[in-house]
Amino acid sequence: MSGIVKPASHPIIAQLAQRRLALPVLLFLTAHRPWRFIAGQALLTAAPLAGLAGLGTVGAWAAILNDPDAFAALQQSLEEVAK
Repeated sequence: MSGIVKPASHPIIAQLAQRRLALPVLLFLTAHRPWRFIAGQALLTAAPLAGLAGLGTVGAWAAILNDPDAFAALQQSLEEVAK
């Protein structure tokens, strides 16, 4: 994931914007930024079981948290949506 993630083109951001959760998620991600990599690895480990439970976006969140550029793009897109 490179560049800025557009809200309409990324399902995670579109869902957060639709539910008006962009600002709370942005604040949560900013506050827990030092734990980003550990959380990404934990989600990556849990992704197969979460997929069986019907939570398909866990793998997408793991990919975003493990990639610093994707994480920065996600934060920037959430800032745009939250305005």
